[in-house]
Amino acid sequence: MITGVSRSALTDAYIAELGQAIDDNMESMTEIIKDATQKITGYHSSQWSWCELTNTSVPGGVQWSCPTTTDSGVPPNQVLIALYNPSLVTHRVVSLPIHDSLYDVSVFEPIDGHSVAKAFVPAKAGVLCDYFNPHNSSACKLYVNYTVHGQHIGYLMLSRNTSRQGLLVQYQLKGASLISMPHGSLELLSIDPEDGAIFELTKKLYIGSFKFAFDLRYYLAYQGFEGSRAGASVFRPVSKDSLRYSNLTKVFVQRSDIVSQITLVYQDSDNETAVVKARMTFDSPLIEWDVNMETIPVTDQGKELIVSF
Repeated sequence: MITGVSRSALTDAYIAELGQAIDDNMESMTEIIKDATQKITGYHSSQWSWCELTNTSVPGGVQWSCPTTTDSGVPPNQVLIALYNPSLVTHRVVSLPIHDSLYDVSVFEPIDGHSVAKAFVPAKAGVLCDYFNPHNSSACKLYVNYTVHGQHIGYLMLSRNTSRQGLLVQYQLKGASLISMPHGSLELLSIDPEDGAIFELTKKLYIGSFKFAFDLRYYLAYQGFEGSRAGASVFRPVSKDSLRYSNLTKVFVQRSDIVSQITLVYQDSDNETAVVKARMTFDSPLIEWDVNMETIPVTDQGKELIVSF
């Protein structure tokens, strides 16, 4: 936090300096990755663009949000992606935004029977797309089974293939709302009128199961005159009692060997809508939760929204 006289001007100056430093770093890293890519893979490209969202660089003039399209919006036939892992932790699943699911994916790794020789070989992959707009480039994400060690560079090759269904992980509207991976499983059991969505989490390593509830709640915001009112940076409810924000109306499940996801859609007559996604990948014991709140209806009294577990 920056405090003191002219703090807005000081903040703007810091932002400008940090932005320039990031640009300078990207320029240097681009040259390093370009030279390394030609030496390691034999591929050469004079144009590299950064995908800042996932710290990957992609040739072909793509936009910053990393959709694999050209400036004209047309997906190229082939895209080479350099993946740099800046941490010391090994990652076994690579994910990045993608235009759609109509691709074949190859990864650069040792050829079977050789310890040194490498080539691009087919990889296991899956694409999760938003059910409401599966053709939106910002609504699809590619997940690839590919190991990138800490402080190393890896390579993906995306080849356009429109002759088949592609890598899309299909939605399943019937059957158990269950996703399962080697580390564990997550199942939606029921909807409780008081506690919300009831889940069962199974940890296979510990041979144990746990039940928990998930819900979207809100508190009425304080609008009185005693002290600070509730606002953008002040959480001050009227009382300690929370209310349900919206109703769970739809549940979708997507399952694959690489990534699986449960999608919860909340909607009610007051247009209080939200989309919640619980996602598991085969390499991690963690569950990723995405909560996307749509526009909050404007009423006479504000609402303090919370996610409740």
